[in-house]
Amino acid sequence: MDNNQIKKYINLAKKANALIYGLDNIKKNKLHIYLIIYVAESGNSINRYISNVKNIFVQKVNNLNELLETDNCKIVALTNKNLAEIIYSKFRGEI
Repeated sequence: MDNNQIKKYINLAKKANALIYGLDNIKKNKLHIYLIIYVAESGNSINRYISNVKNIFVQKVNNLNELLETDNCKIVALTNKNLAEIIYSKFRGEI
């Protein structure tokens, strides 16, 4: 996994307004979500939500705040299908 490449694609998603921050906002927009990235040490509500997610790529990370260049973010979702597929494949080391 190349963090610099993932950071670049996440920044591109930010510029394209294709990121949703926070569990409540993700629940509101669940029809157009293609990738969910969350921290490994997240709380019970996030873990319960993730366990019920179907047909969406899900990735657990240790360094979400570093990837997003923000503070105190536990979960984020991507709404752009192409960027979501690229970022997910970067996490998996497929590209």
